[in-house]
Amino acid sequence: MPAALVRQPDLPDRLAFVWGAFHDLRDERPLGFGAVGAIPWSAMDRYARRSGLADHDEFARFASLLRAMDAVWLAWMREKMKPVQQ
Repeated sequence: MPAALVRQPDLPDRLAFVWGAFHDLRDERPLGFGAVGAIPWSAMDRYARRSGLADHDEFARFASLLRAMDAVWLAWMREKMKPVQQ
């Protein structure tokens, strides 16, 4: 896991929900052919609805933050999965 995620920074309360969602949804990623995909929008939508996040703008912010976090994680994972070149 990236060092920035391991150190678990102090988060403002307003971001704790997204941080928790990121970790709760990590197993929703599609896997196949040696690759890991992004957290699906449908999983984000279900999570948000189940958590009572119904406002369109709040969901857009939630999804945007979650996608940004996921993009960093996916870049780290792609780097980690690269074959070692000799």
